[in-house]
Amino acid sequence: MLHQLRPDYLKLDIDLIRGVNRDPYKALIAEKILEIATRLNIRTIADGVERPEELEWVRARGATYAQGYLIARPAAEPHLVVEPGTVGPLAVQPHEREIPSA
Repeated sequence: MLHQLRPDYLKLDIDLIRGVNRDPYKALIAEKILEIATRLNIRTIADGVERPEELEWVRARGATYAQGYLIARPAAEPHLVVEPGTVGPLAVQPHEREIPSA
């Protein structure tokens, strides 16, 4: 179905991301999804990042964005907006994509 939808963004669910750095089964699934998305130029969002180890894991595997309590609690207004094409305090360089960091 991914080939039919051709999305611009793909979100990895909190159930997959929570503990991904400690669960080899989850890790393999998430890694392959991120690999496919990168090759197809699909931006990815890792949802539910709550521990620094999870953030480092998704960052090392090329996730475009991350969200979760580690980064910020839910709020009515964004804490920080990073404009496209800029590098801000939440950005890293893999594939010239932005990913939040702690």
